[in-house]
Amino acid sequence: MIMRNTDAIVNPVKSKKFSPIGPLAVMAATRIDLTSLCDQFNIAEDDFHRLFLSRLYRQQSFRESFCFVGPFIGAPYAVMLLETLIAWGARRVIFLGWCGAILQDVKIGDIVLPTSAIIDEGTSKHYDAADDGQSTPSTSVTTLIRQGLEKTQTDFHTGAVWTTPVSFTTVTYADVNK
Repeated sequence: MIMRNTDAIVNPVKSKKFSPIGPLAVMAATRIDLTSLCDQFNIAEDDFHRLFLSRLYRQQSFRESFCFVGPFIGAPYAVMLLETLIAWGARRVIFLGWCGAILQDVKIGDIVLPTSAIIDEGTSKHYDAADDGQSTPSTSVTTLIRQGLEKTQTDFHTGAVWTTPVSFTTVTYADVNK
């Protein structure tokens, strides 16, 4: 059987409490990262909307509106948020979180721009995993992030990440238009 995009088992829909969020969403896994984003964009920390157990911050800036959402942990909950954000209009989603490292040159606080994700938990494999158990991020989103990091002369690493049942790195990037 050939499945079309319209043949999804679950189709997220806009609820009565739907509020336009813009085409870009940043999912921040931890409260400290979410607070830092609010500080960077001059968003009052108490000016949020509830989205399940998380906070949703909307901002109109530059040429388009965007949002931040978090905190969250675990792939199933992250996917609930992700699918809701997509239903509400997000077309590019960036994940901001923490992870461990198995390379000595990656230190605490370093930025890692993933080139692929080795899937070793139960949720992510249902979203665009190749036969080898890996998923790759959107080239367009990765390119934009790389350009931003290079423009600001921010040091970063590239390479594969490994998603595990207890990691924050279960959702790395999503590009709805991919």
